[in-house]
Amino acid sequence: MYKQASLLSLSKMSEKAFSFLAIIQLTYLFKPEAMGQFFFYFSFMSLLIPLMDLGLKKVFVIHWNKALTERSELLGSLILIKLLLGFGCLFCAIIADQLIHQADSSATNIFFCFLAIFSDELSQLFRSADHACERYTYEIISPFFAKLSCLCLIYVFRNNFTTIQEVLGIYAASNLLSLIISTQAFRSCRPKFLISHLIIHYKKLIKEGIPFSFTSVFVMLAFYADSVILSFYSMEQTGFYNCAYRIIIVFGVLSGGLCHVLFTRFSRFS
Repeated sequence: MYKQASLLSLSKMSEKAFSFLAIIQLTYLFKPEAMGQFFFYFSFMSLLIPLMDLGLKKVFVIHWNKALTERSELLGSLILIKLLLGFGCLFCAIIADQLIHQADSSATNIFFCFLAIFSDELSQLFRSADHACERYTYEIISPFFAKLSCLCLIYVFRNNFTTIQEVLGIYAASNLLSLIISTQAFRSCRPKFLISHLIIHYKKLIKEGIPFSFTSVFVMLAFYADSVILSFYSMEQTGFYNCAYRIIIVFGVLSGGLCHVLFTRFSRFS
């Protein structure tokens, strides 16, 4: 268990390090105001993660002891719920950005940022079958290569960037790569999409996931609400603030691997 936790922690630490190096590279390429816009869009969309996530991957892990057919139907329904929640959040985010920034709003930036975050969230649900089996290969490989590819692409195209929108597109493409890799986890449980199963069980599944989502609300508020609030006053100061603040987040994942492994063990007692 501790070996798996150590590998996961090392992987997550590497991911944050790659992200931090990418931010350093971007600070040399863009002015603070552009970086402020970059951080605003990610912070704004991150506040919606509890709604996109809704603890669905943990719900699946808890119900792993069901028969194979039931697990497949459950995973299919959870993916459908996730997609519906995601597109709902995207619609709300576009409307909110237009209300907040009006002429300066950008539906394209919101979409790219949503695609980056939602792809990462959906890939975690894809990997939940492996998580339930206590196999963490794709949990380690998938995000690692996504962050590494993002860093490499930013470095390769560093002289060709003209707007922050292109950078958001690279983040979205990198996380889509993680999503594609994560589909390999379906070998443990292939999703079966049944509308009838979704209609019967969606209320129960959402109810079970809400407590997990509720706890993540406070985490997202702690990490991202300040950046969104600061953006109302100055995008330039938002850029300065976040470039320093990212250093703290890099070291905030040291316990993540252990918690990830322990949840699977504890769910056996439910």
